[in-house]
Amino acid sequence: MYNDRLADLANYFMSARLILLASLNLVRKLFTYTGDSDINHNLRFALLESAFLGIIFTADPFVSVFLVRNGATSFQVSLLSSMPAISGLILVMFIGRFLQSRKNILPWYSFPRIFSVSAYFFTGLAAFFFQEKALTLIVLIIWGLATVPQTIIMVGFTVVMEIVADSRHRFELMSRRWAVMAGISALLLGGIGVFLDLVPSPLNYQIVFMTLSLAVIGSTTFALKMKLPDNEPSDHTAPLPINKQLQQYKVLLKDNPPFTRFILKRLFYHFGWTMAFPLYTIYFVRVVHASDTWIGIFNTASTILVVVGYFFWLKQSRKRDNRVLLGWTTFGIALYPILISATVRVEIIALVIGLGAVFQAGMDLVFFDELMKTVPRKSNIIFISIAQSAQYLATIAGPFIGSFLADQFGLVTALIISGVVRLIGFGLFMSAKRESTIAES
Repeated sequence: MYNDRLADLANYFMSARLILLASLNLVRKLFTYTGDSDINHNLRFALLESAFLGIIFTADPFVSVFLVRNGATSFQVSLLSSMPAISGLILVMFIGRFLQSRKNILPWYSFPRIFSVSAYFFTGLAAFFFQEKALTLIVLIIWGLATVPQTIIMVGFTVVMEIVADSRHRFELMSRRWAVMAGISALLLGGIGVFLDLVPSPLNYQIVFMTLSLAVIGSTTFALKMKLPDNEPSDHTAPLPINKQLQQYKVLLKDNPPFTRFILKRLFYHFGWTMAFPLYTIYFVRVVHASDTWIGIFNTASTILVVVGYFFWLKQSRKRDNRVLLGWTTFGIALYPILISATVRVEIIALVIGLGAVFQAGMDLVFFDELMKTVPRKSNIIFISIAQSAQYLATIAGPFIGSFLADQFGLVTALIISGVVRLIGFGLFMSAKRESTIAES
């Protein structure tokens, strides 16, 4: 018996050693690019930054859960999704022109993260002093204030990642970066879900939000270590009245039809996507009656399989045209809310969420690559801000309309409508493919 236990223990340590070596080898490959040394340097620090962001964003899905368990309404939960978009839509053009005139954009990408992430810390802090309706209102105010630095980060992120990767390495960088973030979150999410169930509320959420937010120190430190060339001067940074700016943007859109066509189609698809944002949490808590442990499992399944998805679609991108990948991913994501609404069994929901994460990974990569193909380099920040404003428009309208449909017709119907809108968006992308094929022939 004693020898058997020793043998089992030896086998356990041997298996653990193999898993550790395989993990370290995977990490080494993730953080090393065999090409240009400058790209290798920036890639390494971009991935180290993303590791700490993965820690921070582990708290993200639990903010809405915290509000729902605190008695927040569907409208209030939708505000959590819509407020960054409202702020972004108002500010993104001004921020875009401002950032376009900055010689070094890296500090404007890095430092606002500190103020944005502090929203998690102050959410936990607020629960010491407020309860129920007052707490919900304070949390919404906190996240409303955080939308300004979030808007700066969103514009800066696209610009920084494009410079780090350039056109040859977009899939390479983004798949690795998002895989690192998702992998870190996957390691933490399940344990956090169990922790939330074991520790009394609201102390459990306070500890999670306040502790994870401290990782912003690491993300900012490594982001600032990247080396980027100076921003190219643009003809579109001079201060202009609002009406003159709008006329200028109208001309830019008219002169760049591939960019305009893509962002309009993405706008429609994104509208169907964001309609369901506030509905999932409400559906899981009020219809499925899922525990925090199961919600943690949902997010763990999503983050584990999104890692698989990034590497799967990276491999596919080397063999297939982007348009094919665009069709597969947009169709898969279109079915996601429909399949979720068809069951209340937590095991099936976890499976659907995992499969959806695989398609989500591909859509993230393809959308980023397709957008950057249409953006002129000289005025890249201006065009990125235009694209971001279109995305914000959908993010404002989508959650409010989704919540309205849920209140009027029920959560299941609202989720199905979200899927139908996405299917129409998928059709728009595919019809564009057929049109281009006919034109070439």
